[in-house]
Amino acid sequence: MKIKHLLLAVFAGGLIYSCKKDETIDKKKKNDPVEVIPDTFVKRVLIEKFTGEWCGACPGGATRLENVINDNPDKVIGVGVHRSDPFQTNQTLYLRTSSMYAVSSYPSGVVDRIKESSYSTSAMASKVSNMLTETPKCGIKINTSESGGLLDVSVSVVANEDLPNAHLTVYLVENNVAESSPGAQSGASTGYIHQHVLRATLSNQQGDDLGITETRKKYTLEYSGIDISSYKKTDLKVVAFVNENSSSSANFKSYNAKEIKVGESTDWD
Repeated sequence: MKIKHLLLAVFAGGLIYSCKKDETIDKKKKNDPVEVIPDTFVKRVLIEKFTGEWCGACPGGATRLENVINDNPDKVIGVGVHRSDPFQTNQTLYLRTSSMYAVSSYPSGVVDRIKESSYSTSAMASKVSNMLTETPKCGIKINTSESGGLLDVSVSVVANEDLPNAHLTVYLVENNVAESSPGAQSGASTGYIHQHVLRATLSNQQGDDLGITETRKKYTLEYSGIDISSYKKTDLKVVAFVNENSSSSANFKSYNAKEIKVGESTDWD
């Protein structure tokens, strides 16, 4: 996997200076197609659900997550973060550190990366309702393409205010994943199917620094050559979210999130 540099495309004096790679939204080359970027963006809430096949209560947490997603169509994005089972990734260890969430109870649901004393999955619905009332500070656009089992992802972000500590975190997530062996999922019937399984973190674990210091500019990060040949492409999706991350702050809040099936692309809506 290769991560390309942050792309910033600046348009000035009718010429595109690729060396600056910085794009001001309201200045376009006269004859170029105009990319329509809305003044406001749709808020989507991220839920990172901590789970594991050894956890007998976790199928219930999965059901509660699906209910929240279904009750808020296209507004809630779920990610299953597995621990101590064959689906665990390094991201699990990072998120469980004391500086992050120190999750000790399973299942748990972290909503929009807000640090709290409790992450009960029973409280996810009310937390989501509160988060959806917020005006999002930024919008996200994702483009994906796949060829020969290799995935390329481009994620663009536009903010309506300065977000100097903003980072972009990008996940590869898979649906319809069979339990690791017959009967492996405690508390469920044999043949259990996992949804929203975190497979890989394409960005750095803490997110890649966006450093948004100017509003209404498009910041783009690209991730290329991601091997997805061992997965079922039609069940894969890319989840991207802009989160706060500062060494001097305990705030890791997600400002906005977006998801798209592998091989497809989103607009700014």
